[in-house]
Amino acid sequence: MIGLKSSNFQVLLLEMKISLLLCVIGSFYFPASAATLNSKTVAEKMENIIAQSGIKKNHLGLLAKTLSGDEIFSLNAKNKMIPASITKLITAAAVLETFKPDHQFKTQIFYDSKGNLYLKGSGDPAFVSEKMWVLVNDFLRAGIKKVSGNIIVDESFFDSEKVDPAREEDSSDRAYNAPISALSFNWNSANIYVRPGASTGEKALVWADPENDYVVLKNKTITSAKKTDLNVDRDVLDGRDVITVSGQIGIKSEEKRVFKNITDPALYAGSNLKSFLKQRGIEVVGNVVRGSVLSNATLVASVDSDRLHDIITGMNKFSNNFIAEMLSKNMAADLTGRPGKMTVAVEKIKDFLKENLGILPSEYNLASVSGFSRKNSFTATHFTDLLVWAKKNFFIAPEFMHSLPIAGVDGTLEKRFKGTMGERSIRAKTGLLNGVVALSGYAGRKNGEEIVFTFMFNGSENEAHVRNVFDALATQLVK
Repeated sequence: MIGLKSSNFQVLLLEMKISLLLCVIGSFYFPASAATLNSKTVAEKMENIIAQSGIKKNHLGLLAKTLSGDEIFSLNAKNKMIPASITKLITAAAVLETFKPDHQFKTQIFYDSKGNLYLKGSGDPAFVSEKMWVLVNDFLRAGIKKVSGNIIVDESFFDSEKVDPAREEDSSDRAYNAPISALSFNWNSANIYVRPGASTGEKALVWADPENDYVVLKNKTITSAKKTDLNVDRDVLDGRDVITVSGQIGIKSEEKRVFKNITDPALYAGSNLKSFLKQRGIEVVGNVVRGSVLSNATLVASVDSDRLHDIITGMNKFSNNFIAEMLSKNMAADLTGRPGKMTVAVEKIKDFLKENLGILPSEYNLASVSGFSRKNSFTATHFTDLLVWAKKNFFIAPEFMHSLPIAGVDGTLEKRFKGTMGERSIRAKTGLLNGVVALSGYAGRKNGEEIVFTFMFNGSENEAHVRNVFDALATQLVK
């Protein structure tokens, strides 16, 4: 300031003070005012939506807050409730933290001096027909033209428990209730296709895809002038699954597709391998049997799974129970060595919650890693804390966010939020059981701020109505 006149110096000093004051006001007043006023307005609107919904408040557990922890709305946020499939958020975070997003699982073929072929699984949840073809083509290039022995299926990487005892009691043969095994194929489900015949009264055309010796298909379906009314049932006979298609399909009907789970994953995978080899001109003389890879067998073919982040995206987008359980047993095998056990996996997830979020086992109940159970109970606070942690974890945040259904676009939210401000602005996991509705994820607001939220309902009101109310509540968060 040397050389400045006193009056000029005072003017300059005054201008600096004013400028500094404006910066302070700008940094504190504008965002704080906008956030405070906006939050108050949003909270009032959410309260009105709940009041007009007719849903009892004690049936709800709701929480919405900013990533920095400022609460926007809360109702019974610390009450324990059944979360259903939003439990997969916890499973996804624990798995990503354990394996890292680029992890892959292997499925391998070994061959021994007696002509036996071994198909060994290591828990790939997404070992499907395309991967089987890669494996078979790899085997073909090994130059083995004939398998003179058996196909021996090795599922020893997991224990023998095929159905998690914590699952909701359900004897359904639908795909969502598929068994799990370290050697699994096509989600352990069979695809059944039905088309009308050439004229009424004729048998319908029925296929199982892919075709294999494990699935026995019985067609008792006729082509009818009336509307389609199909029954597809799965039974077990002599160690194989018998799928019976009966009823009628309309003469003008489009092709119908039905998914049925299978009962023995390893034998199913082995039978499909035999079928795929045959299509490549490789004869298998023996049968498909259980066993373990012998130490003197030679590795002749191997295929890597999709990367873990893609598998988790499939799990969360479509709420796939099978993937959640498969990945959890993989965590157990990684922790204690094979065989992977579900009880060990549950303890692994509990350790994850304690070490990363400070959530103690006494604060919640975790029995089912997929959420397909009424034995789980968590609070809305637990899930919002998890969402904040995941978002701030540089090493998993992009993959975790990418795995969530996008409102009005894909997954279990594809048909929700259409035409509202919530469309494309909400990324969230859904949950649904009888008397249970849940929605938990992220909302992007107009001012660029991100909100984490968890909405849970346990009660007797209509579930479709509750879903609509949750959508309306979430939409308020993005305005």
